[in-house]
Amino acid sequence: MNIKRAITFLSLSLILMFCEKNHKNISFGIKTVKLNGKIIPLNKSGGELCLPADFVMSSNYLIIRNLSKCNYIFTLIDLKTETILKNFGKRGKGPQEFLNVNLTKSRKKGCFEFYESSKNKYYRAKLNNIIKMEKPFFEVIAEFKQKGKWNDLSTYSNPSKAFCINDSTFITRDYFKDGMFGLNNNYGTLLGVYFQYPDGNNDVDPQLKKSVFQARFRAHPKKDKFVSMFFFSDWIKIFEYKNSKLIEIADNYTSFPKYQIINGSLSYSTDEKLGNITLDVNCDNIYVLYSDKYERDALNNGRLDQTTNIIKVYNWNGELYKEYILDHKVYNISVDIKSKMLYALSNIPYPVIVKYEL
Repeated sequence: MNIKRAITFLSLSLILMFCEKNHKNISFGIKTVKLNGKIIPLNKSGGELCLPADFVMSSNYLIIRNLSKCNYIFTLIDLKTETILKNFGKRGKGPQEFLNVNLTKSRKKGCFEFYESSKNKYYRAKLNNIIKMEKPFFEVIAEFKQKGKWNDLSTYSNPSKAFCINDSTFITRDYFKDGMFGLNNNYGTLLGVYFQYPDGNNDVDPQLKKSVFQARFRAHPKKDKFVSMFFFSDWIKIFEYKNSKLIEIADNYTSFPKYQIINGSLSYSTDEKLGNITLDVNCDNIYVLYSDKYERDALNNGRLDQTTNIIKVYNWNGELYKEYILDHKVYNISVDIKSKMLYALSNIPYPVIVKYEL
């Protein structure tokens, strides 16, 4: 018996030594990989980042959406030369000016897209035009209109976000009575409502449900599949657009964090983990930036520190199979379509872009 124990102990020791040497370990079927990144020296192009909020990748370019303190909305970066090409996008209420931009990836090659919630319009921009034109043009490909009144959700509709399936079909996020995902055409006609709220939340007013179940959305680059990631949890849902309907194909829901409604406002328990922060996708995987930090520990002068170095990797069946541990704490990520490179936004203490080889 002692000999068997000794052999078992020796075998486990050898496995651990091998994993440590190769920066990998397998725990409950999930492979953990440590990644070392390289900061892109953008200052060599004579420019520097303003205040990046998030970004997306298209072809060999990064499109950054900047915070409102910056004079311009977008920054375009050439990944081949690792230089800032231009800052563009004017803030305002004019025809080609914007205030509330929700940036998203385009399924069209060489483009990026965004939804302007104050105008209820969905725009597409071609990178070639952005590079060549002094004043870039943004094409409207869908328009939505507020319908009904806020106090009657049976008739009310006013999308806060929109995502393109194709040029005539869009997924929207809205305050629906029985869900929060809407299927719309490009004229704003509601075709269906999806995503039923989990049991146990019937005491929450419909107007607050979407505040409780905040989510971020991404689309598969080539197939009609879509993933929704929910904050303050590790919850993701995957849908497929088929026969003019959204069909759920994966749901890893286990539980949702504790919250309370105080004077009509939502408050999460500080004993909950921050969980999912943001996500990006490519043809192979779903990459979710995840924080295991508790909210009470992440609060700093009333603001949440959402930087983390953990990325959870799922396949498009919703199976978690890999975890990346980065050498920098970051707050946003973007991956290329071939699963070879990952880019991340970090503050150390000034804004930088860190690139990782996968």
